[in-house]
Amino acid sequence: MSCHIAPIGCEQMDTHQLLQTVKHLEDEGPLLREFEQALGIGVGYRGAWYTSQKEHWIVWLTEYTTAGPYNRQPSLGTPAKAVYNRLMCPPMVFWLPAASGVCTLDLNRAVIEALAARKNYASQSAAVRRVLPWAIVEAALDEIGSNMFGSSVEPAPRLGPDKDTRCL
Repeated sequence: MSCHIAPIGCEQMDTHQLLQTVKHLEDEGPLLREFEQALGIGVGYRGAWYTSQKEHWIVWLTEYTTAGPYNRQPSLGTPAKAVYNRLMCPPMVFWLPAASGVCTLDLNRAVIEALAARKNYASQSAAVRRVLPWAIVEAALDEIGSNMFGSSVEPAPRLGPDKDTRCL
């Protein structure tokens, strides 16, 4: 059974709008911590410099037009969808839909698919995105009103079986 939210035709979000949105989302959840532990990467693993995936996203997006801590090629005007689709940190990819309130059933399926993927970050990140493509993430952000640049933003609802309002 799937509980995807259909995209509702919002304008294409850019990296600046995504950064503003990310700043208003919840930090972490238990499923993310379990995912990081199962992969052995993320907060507290392999010398990670960030203290949360939210911080990881904020620094990544803040420095997106520079080489940043990953010495990437600077880029201006990159759509948020392209940023999401280029990431190769499975917990970072997973955090955005989780913090956006995507259905827990889909989040669980993404974890299962990522853990079954080849043991490299690119394959695991791609597995998360196959279950949780940008259209679903963007629709969840739109549903909570977070992707409206310059508007007041309400935090996403906390995840959990008793608070999962995104499942159909």
